[in-house]
Amino acid sequence: MGLAALFLLLALNWLPERFVAVGATWLLGELLLFFIPPVVASIHYAPLLHQYGVSLMLTLVAGSACVLVSTGFVIDRVFRFERRRQRARRQFGVLQPVKVGE
Repeated sequence: MGLAALFLLLALNWLPERFVAVGATWLLGELLLFFIPPVVASIHYAPLLHQYGVSLMLTLVAGSACVLVSTGFVIDRVFRFERRRQRARRQFGVLQPVKVGE
C-alpha cells in the first residue's frame, strides 16, 4: 500500500522526486543484498518449495499478521500510558527536585 501511495503521489506531482531521490538511490544500490539470497535459496530448494510452498506462504502471512497486530497493540498501550502520565503531570503538577547548596 505504501509503495502504491508513493507511486500515486509521484505520478500526480504532489511529491517532488527530489524528496525520495536519496533513499531511492541507496535502495537501488542495495537491491542485490535484498533479493539475491532469496532467489538463490528458491532455486536451490525448488522441490521443497513445490511440496510445502502453500503452507510456507500461509505461515509467512499469518506470522506477519501476528507481528503487525501485536506491534499495533503494544504501541497503542504505550501511547495510552504516556497520555495518562502527561494528564496526571498537568493535573497535579510536576514536583521539581530541590537543589541543595543554592
